[in-house]
Amino acid sequence: MFGTDYSKLFNDLRLSRRGESLLNKLRQDPSTSIQSLASCRAEQKAFYRFLNSSKVKEELLSSEMGFRCGKAVRGKVVLCIQDTSEINLANHSNRLKASSGVGPIDAVKKGIGFKVHPCLVVDAYTCFPYGYAGIDLFNRTGVKLVTGYERSKMSVKDKESAKWLRGNQRAGNYLKDAASVIIIQDREGDIFEQFTPGALADNSFLIVRSQYDRILTSEGRLLAAVAQEPCKGTYTIQVDRDSHKKTATREAQIEVRYKKVQFKRPDRRPKDVPEISADVFVIEAREITENIEDPIHWRLTTTLPVNTVE
Repeated sequence: MFGTDYSKLFNDLRLSRRGESLLNKLRQDPSTSIQSLASCRAEQKAFYRFLNSSKVKEELLSSEMGFRCGKAVRGKVVLCIQDTSEINLANHSNRLKASSGVGPIDAVKKGIGFKVHPCLVVDAYTCFPYGYAGIDLFNRTGVKLVTGYERSKMSVKDKESAKWLRGNQRAGNYLKDAASVIIIQDREGDIFEQFTPGALADNSFLIVRSQYDRILTSEGRLLAAVAQEPCKGTYTIQVDRDSHKKTATREAQIEVRYKKVQFKRPDRRPKDVPEISADVFVIEAREITENIEDPIHWRLTTTLPVNTVE
């Protein structure tokens, strides 16, 4: 993997050599600055010129990562893990240009930086990392503040939440030759549009930590429906101590329930959104260990068929 050839990426031999040199330095020390990476002032300038070149674009680097990752996963079952991180540049705000791609962030008051939403791809059985199915870089510059009611009527494509759908689309494009792609998202990804028919590529499945008590086509609400299901099985896990919550290491007894459901379209969604979701399975894992103050309780929504606890 360290011998990867990037000579044809920029159609510029000098840029390719500089990029390869920078990449080799970053492999040795991935968390340091350009100034610290460079062995001299001339090399530092060369690295900055490379990064500021009009031929070196974020979209180009992201798509190249996706294509190379796609080649590595042909015929394999992989996990595509999505999440969002913030790059906090508040300590450098005096040196940043307004046009440098930064905006407000959540980390600190009056913080400045940008968001990174990668799709990390690993082997489903060994967790060996194959790379990224693209990376979404964005900021909140020029974002218009709206009321909750106005936001509920907006298309998901016009919201920041669209990053999850864009991640699914990139996974479908770059990982089309994988045997199966299991996309994993946290509660922020619990978006109705993701569960509608045709939302995923044919070889893709979705597992999302549930956030909303959705209305079901069979009447009633999601949480009550899955809680009323009979227990399908139990298992035991080891839970490490938590110094923040002041809990000791313990063995947790987990009870599992699951149910096949369809969701109704939430109120005030645009009319071009399907009225009913595709078939999904909701899984509830609830800790039944006695005398536990804060027991484990997870709910997952998945497009994978669930027929057994295993």
